[in-house]
Amino acid sequence: MQKETRIKLALAGASVVMTLIILEGMVQVFLSAPQTVRVRSKGFNPTQSAPDQVVENHPGQSSIYVHTPTGGRLRPNTHVTIENHRLSGKRVEIETNSLGYRNREIGEKRGRRILFLGDSITFSDYLPDAETFVRQVEKMARESGQNWETVNAGVGAIGLENELAILMETGISIDPDVVVVCWYLNDFHASPGVRIQRLPWPFDLSRLATHVWWLYNRAIASADRRLGAKGGRDALADSLSARGGTPEQVAFDNVILSAYPDWGGAWAKETWPVQATAFERMRDLASTHGFQLSVVAFPVRGQVEASFVEDLPQRRLKVLMADLDLPLLDLLPVLRGAYTRSIPLFLDHCHHTAEGSELIATTIHDFLVARAP
Repeated sequence: MQKETRIKLALAGASVVMTLIILEGMVQVFLSAPQTVRVRSKGFNPTQSAPDQVVENHPGQSSIYVHTPTGGRLRPNTHVTIENHRLSGKRVEIETNSLGYRNREIGEKRGRRILFLGDSITFSDYLPDAETFVRQVEKMARESGQNWETVNAGVGAIGLENELAILMETGISIDPDVVVVCWYLNDFHASPGVRIQRLPWPFDLSRLATHVWWLYNRAIASADRRLGAKGGRDALADSLSARGGTPEQVAFDNVILSAYPDWGGAWAKETWPVQATAFERMRDLASTHGFQLSVVAFPVRGQVEASFVEDLPQRRLKVLMADLDLPLLDLLPVLRGAYTRSIPLFLDHCHHTAEGSELIATTIHDFLVARAP
């Protein structure tokens, strides 16, 4: 009997192994290579072995970030290589400076210095540096004879309060002439970014395991957001239901409600006081330290591609900016116009293609030129 049991277990184990081998082969054939990230300190020498010369290879991006008492930051003095980025499919090289910015080292100021604060849209880790809108604004300015220097202080998965902390901790120290806050709909809290932890060896060699691990972490992050979403969701549901609309508008309202823990929360009144406080503190810092403060509002893809205009968060932001006497650039009309011309703008619900990034850069450049002294 024991021998028979052992044989059955061996057959079952062999069956599982063969099934996994077949699935791995199918994934290798039918699915694209998963994103991998290599993180190393600048000046890494592969012939030496020092504590500060760490090389990591893994499917996520957790090692790009460090967590501080005031929120997430990019790891300073780090070179990151992302192969087959999950959004753009591109190979992206990212270098951070000593301040933890995706930027070259900041030296003596020789022209107009413009600091960009924002989340993953500003950070743009899915595009090479030259294709990010921050760097393209600088290129456009210099090509037109303006001596501008743009600084990218964007960090993935942060909100307005974290951006305020970055401004206070390091941003003011570089003596910016202009600070541009790149506002997105979920900036009322730390943006719900997926933090995929490293898949242990030898599982990281398997494309099947890597895809499953990524989906698992994404599901966990979504569950965490749902757990924190119960408070104002019912009130938002009532307000959206009360306004009615066409079947398409009602369908979009349902999407807003499902995204309440993320960008959908911008339609809820209770998410705005914390943003007003952060913007007010930024305005006060601008007055104290003598820089111009401007705000650029980024929409969600659904707003851009809808056949109707749904801009309640942007209208609320306009009222707030008018109260604080701060200039605002709303990108929604510009992107809607580009969408009607069939320009590919988005890689997902909020992150932009190279073409979208270029359009955004042109719009921001013109906006800043109009406000330059």
